[in-house]
Amino acid sequence: VARLENITDGVRVCLSNGRRYECDFVVSATGVVPNTDFLRGNKDVAFAPDRGVVVNELMETTARDVFAAGDCATVRLPSGEENADFAQSHWFQMRLWSQAKVLGHYCARSMTRMRDELGFFFELFAHATTFFGLKVVLLGRYNAQGLDAAKC
Repeated sequence: VARLENITDGVRVCLSNGRRYECDFVVSATGVVPNTDFLRGNKDVAFAPDRGVVVNELMETTARDVFAAGDCATVRLPSGEENADFAQSHWFQMRLWSQAKVLGHYCARSMTRMRDELGFFFELFAHATTFFGLKVVLLGRYNAQGLDAAKC
């Protein structure tokens, strides 16, 4: 999104490729910061630069028998394994409920030893939900990268 323009009937979204779309409203999905401060004193838990608890492909943390999923977790796929570099480069963690739901389900299967392969990737920022009875599709950047805070 290059800019937003107020128009009589709503908002015009102007993309950097020159395309323009008119809509009723725009929802700014700027992401979340993991709330992991309560774990900071635990020496067995590793943290990623984004403040998330580091988990592996089975949603296991660095602490024995402790799993994490959702907004507090930062997935780090193992390096050195077949396709690991491809998988990590195609992992796009959004920290939205749709991804948290998939990871939570997968985490539960891992905790109960009903382990599967991590058979999903999140390479494209896309999220569909409902706000105030209206269907909403979110596309684009997350955490407001590249947006001018003064214009938001």
